[in-house]
Amino acid sequence: RSDRYATPDATVARLMDGAGLPPALLDEIRTGNVIAFVGAGFSRPAGLPLWGPLLQAIAEEKCAGAKEIISKLTSSRSAQDLDLAAQILSDEMTQQEFQAALRSKLSVNPSTLPTQMQDRLRWLHGVPFAAILTTNFDELLGGADVQDSPRFGEFAARVLRERLTESEQLARVAVADTVQHLEGYSQTSPVLKLHGDASRQDSTLICTREGYRALLHTNARYSTFLRTLMATRTLLFIGFSFTDNYLNELRSEIVSMFAGKHGQPLSYAILNDIEAEKASALLKHDGLEVISFSSHGGKDFSGLDRLLSELHTRTNPTISVGRVLTMRSIIWLHTSWETSTTTKRMVEYLWKASGGQCTMTAVSTAEEALLKHRNTPHDVIVCCMASPARPDLGRVDGTRATGDLLTGLRSTHPKQAPPVIVLSYEKGDQANMERPCILRGAYSFITTYWELLDTLTTVLNATRPPETAAASPVVSRKRAHREEPAPT
Repeated sequence: RSDRYATPDATVARLMDGAGLPPALLDEIRTGNVIAFVGAGFSRPAGLPLWGPLLQAIAEEKCAGAKEIISKLTSSRSAQDLDLAAQILSDEMTQQEFQAALRSKLSVNPSTLPTQMQDRLRWLHGVPFAAILTTNFDELLGGADVQDSPRFGEFAARVLRERLTESEQLARVAVADTVQHLEGYSQTSPVLKLHGDASRQDSTLICTREGYRALLHTNARYSTFLRTLMATRTLLFIGFSFTDNYLNELRSEIVSMFAGKHGQPLSYAILNDIEAEKASALLKHDGLEVISFSSHGGKDFSGLDRLLSELHTRTNPTISVGRVLTMRSIIWLHTSWETSTTTKRMVEYLWKASGGQCTMTAVSTAEEALLKHRNTPHDVIVCCMASPARPDLGRVDGTRATGDLLTGLRSTHPKQAPPVIVLSYEKGDQANMERPCILRGAYSFITTYWELLDTLTTVLNATRPPETAAASPVVSRKRAHREEPAPT
């Protein structure tokens, strides 16, 4: 092995035994700085055709005159030849016919996916990525289309302008694991399709020479957006072959800009069968750290599943929240338990996250809450002021119950009152009701489930004895409404 491309010992060990993920990557993910870049290899378990055979099939069915040239071009497996093959088919068939043929080949039924594909999707969406980009056309990942101007604008604003704390980002992903419909938008990492969406008839699937050139060189917002992401965020490529010359050109621009002074890797990639020498060269010259696995000669890609599973286990906040909740007790005060399906689901989610090792006590009146806490002191009390489906139902009762609880705790437990978190499902309540609740002794006033998860984590970590504090990545950086939570 050439000394010039000597690989650091840790990286060599990771490549040799196929185990372990770079600690720096895990830290970047937990701080919300990583963008997942998903390629066709990720979707292989869904049974979708590979690009070369797909083009050959279209030629045989729809364009017999081009069968020979398409066969030659696709057999070379060169990215440039594949682009040219798609261009020829588009020219011979007309673009509209070619696009329709592509859509018919890329149709997938999400309800009948193999278990392996379902697991990959669950693992991917359970990692707190800042965003997910994909060059895939299929509908497995969902998300916005770069050609849909309003949704692309919303995506860009959320990814580039929204600044969530580490705990907020983690909490959003944790909630999205089981309660995705609790907010009016998807709470998991936003997804953007860079080359079109096969499920949208008005979306052009970008796969020809002319299409790629137009996208990169005439669509300024597309190239500006990608350059900004590549320069400011860390990318993790999953199932990506790096044969897209147009995206490689953008990557090269960013690498040249840093001129080898980027310190940590600019990006990471999960790739199969990469030798240590090549991995070292990629790290040195492209700022790309490889996480390699053996495919046993291209026959077994379960190594990708193992790495995705490990990534999920090491970063998914649900697992961390479970550690925080273990052996703790929470009283849930809700005046309309019978109609509050979503709150019940959240309580069940938290209980399952702890492995059933926490106590969740549901009550419907302030008197019950006070009695339960007097008989058995609890760590936290959560007051739910209304139903998320119908905020108007139960708001008056919820407001009254919250006031009675805070007053009762102040009079009966002035020094030993547990932290009280007030949860209102109506954002408009915050301006009028937050200050009165805080003045009466509430720990915090929140309006979303992910804020609830964030606040619970903060409170329970703060009130746990130091020697037993959970090692959770969900550690709030926000200042609490009260300097210190009341002791339990």
